[in-house]
Amino acid sequence: MIVFSSLQIRRGVRVLLDNASATINPGQKVGLVGKNGCGKSTLLALLKNEISADAGSFTLPGTWQLAWVNQETPALPQPAIEYVIDGDREYRHLEAQLNDANERNDGHAIASIHGKAGRHRRMDRSLARRQPATRSRLL
Repeated sequence: MIVFSSLQIRRGVRVLLDNASATINPGQKVGLVGKNGCGKSTLLALLKNEISADAGSFTLPGTWQLAWVNQETPALPQPAIEYVIDGDREYRHLEAQLNDANERNDGHAIASIHGKAGRHRRMDRSLARRQPATRSRLL
C-alpha cells in the first residue's frame, strides 16, 4: 500500500501540503482533484521521486506500477474517457475477452467475465447518492 504520513511540501515560502496523510490500498484506483495550485502535481512529483517531502514520509512498494495522465495530453482521435481507461490494463484485457466470448456466442464465458468485471463497473452514480463510506473511498 502507499502511505503518506504527516507530509509537508513547500514551494518557496508557500506550503502546498501540510500534515497530509492518506493510505491507498492494493487494487484501489484513485483520482486526484483540487483547485489550481493546491499541490496535486507536486504530490504526483513526490510519488514519481522527482522531489522530496519537506517533512513527513511516504512509502511506495517497489513492485507497484503508477499510471497518470499528464496535464497536457496529446491530441488523440479517441475520447478522453477511452484514453484514461486504456491505462487500466486489467479492464482492457477483460473487455477483449468479453468481445471474443461474444463473437463465439459463449454464454458461460460471457457470464464468467461479467463476474470478474463486476469490480470494474464505471462509477456513474452521483457522489451525493452514495453511502458515506463509499464517498470517503472516492475522495
